[in-house]
Amino acid sequence: MIAHTETRSIPAWLDERTRALIADVTRTLVERHGDRLIAVILYGSIARHDERPLSDPEPSDVDLLAVCDADKRRVRALEENMRASLRAPWDRHLDAPREVNVMVASRTLHEWAPCFALNVARDGVALYARGPLPPPLRPRARRLSEKGRARLADSHRQAAENNEATIVHIQAIPYASRIVIEAAWGAGLHWIAYGCQRKYQRHRDKHQGLVAYLKGLNEPDVADWWNELEHVRQGGWYGTVTGPIPAQSALDLLAKIRAWATS
Repeated sequence: MIAHTETRSIPAWLDERTRALIADVTRTLVERHGDRLIAVILYGSIARHDERPLSDPEPSDVDLLAVCDADKRRVRALEENMRASLRAPWDRHLDAPREVNVMVASRTLHEWAPCFALNVARDGVALYARGPLPPPLRPRARRLSEKGRARLADSHRQAAENNEATIVHIQAIPYASRIVIEAAWGAGLHWIAYGCQRKYQRHRDKHQGLVAYLKGLNEPDVADWWNELEHVRQGGWYGTVTGPIPAQSALDLLAKIRAWATS
């Protein structure tokens, strides 16, 4: 990731209206919050160029990270101020076909999971930077060392195990099936990230498009298990199909995913 002192490096593969919105959002952040702003970084699927196209029913959003010269206690207040400032550029570009989301982080990124900082450092594109990027975001992570890859994988393993620990505590509670399904879904997502990072030294950050991503890695079984788990989650959390039977289905699928990830 290369630091820049002006708005640039917006990916050329994006459509013109989305590029204009990104430029306006970045410029507004710099003009209104330049005293606190350290960097604006494009990250996620757009930065990696594996985004869902505009022809998709749910095209990928644009994810920007505003890194501020503040500790994590001040981030929430800064985020509220920045969102208020961004209403104007968002209103000016209502025709942009992709949404632009802005997250705010402190200079240390301690409020975020380590895997998030590593992913941003590896894939991110700096659209603006005032001086050197903070250590968690410096370019060394673009070519992760063996130790760095292990840390990234382990952070996902820990997140998966934390979700599974939640399941153990709530599984016996009556009417907790929906939460069990959600926790199983979250654990499955992190186990897949862990397995992909171990086996292929890369993974997908978001669940959208994960089935296609896994098939692209020639992992059709894992893709099918994840697709089934998504359907169980949609029926249990967003619909009316809940109870011990779908919860157990979610746990069975999670066990298959965990076994693959740790094999």
